[in-house]
Amino acid sequence: MINQIYQLTKPKFINVKYQEEAIDQENHILIRPNYMAVCHADQRYYQGKRDPKILNKKLPMAMIHESCGTVISDPTGTYEVGQKVVMIPNQSPMQSDEEFYENYMTGTHFLSSGFDGFMREFVSLPKDRV
Repeated sequence: MINQIYQLTKPKFINVKYQEEAIDQENHILIRPNYMAVCHADQRYYQGKRDPKILNKKLPMAMIHESCGTVISDPTGTYEVGQKVVMIPNQSPMQSDEEFYENYMTGTHFLSSGFDGFMREFVSLPKDRV
C-alpha cells in the first residue's frame, strides 16, 4: 500500500513523500493518525531553531511523536477496526526488562527524532507499541 508521508525537508517546508509500505506484517497494526499534538521539539524543527548540524542530520523527517488514531487493520485480533488507540513513538528492538530499559537498548529509535513520526497517512506499529 502506498503511504503519504509529510516530511519536513527544511525549516518551514513540508513535502509529501510517497512510499510503498508492507501491510501484511503479522504482528503490526495499521493506524490512521487522527489527532496530533505539536510540541516544542516539533516547533524548533519547523522554525529552524535547532543547530544546523542537527537539522542536516535529522531531516528530511515526518514530525509529530504525540498522536492517537483509528485502527484500520489488526491481524493480531487485539483491536477492532475503527477502535481509537494511542501510538507509542519509542521503538525498541525487543521487550525491555526490569534491569535494562528500552530507551538505552542498542537499536532503539524514537519516531520524530531522525525517523519518520506520525505525520503520515497511516502508521504500521508492533502490537506492543499501541
